[in-house]
This record gives sequence, structure tokens and C-alpha cells, in this order.
Amino acid sequence: SNGSHDRIQRVLEADVIGKVVTMLTVPPVTLQMAALRTVGNVVTGNDDQTQVIIDRGGLAALRSLLNHPSRAVQKEACGCLSSIASGSVAQIQSVINAGLFPV
Repeated sequence: SNGSHDRIQRVLEADVIGKVVTMLTVPPVTLQMAALRTVGNVVTGNDDQTQVIIDRGGLAALRSLLNHPSRAVQKEACGCLSSIASGSVAQIQSVINAGLFPV
């Protein structure tokens, strides 16, 4: 909905996404899960909002979490990647180029 897109936009305008993406790869797991939930919320936005996650290195960070010891982290990372892969053709190609879904 437009309301959720507006809230996502406010988060993006606060310019915190780079830090959030960094937190994906830094223990403890509670910090990683909080960062994953933030990324997960952003990638439910529009394609431009999702692109910010890609541009800030989100794909590499999410890729690193696919082998995380916590199944909950793996599941959240997969959910984020699924949302990104349902974006624009260029975003789908970015996911493929990152080696996340080999074809």
C-alpha cells in the first residue's frame, strides 16, 4: 500500500541502509535478525526502494547469510532474496549475477 511505501521511503531518506546492510554480517544473531527484518520490509516496497538495498551491497550480505548456523537467519535471508527476485528484470539479473540462483 502507499502508506507502507511512504514509511519505507522515510527509512531510506534517513540514510541508514548502508549501516543496516553492514549489520547483516556482524554478530550477534539478534542484531542480524533485526537488520534482516529491516531489509525485508524495504524490499517489499517498490522497485526503486528495493534497488537501494542492492546498491548498498545487500545481495552479497544476504548471500553470506544463506549458510548461517541459524535456520531462522537463513529463512529470513531467503525471504529477502525472494522479494528482490520478484522485482524488475534488472533486479532479477542482479540476483543471478550475484550467483544466488544459478541458471
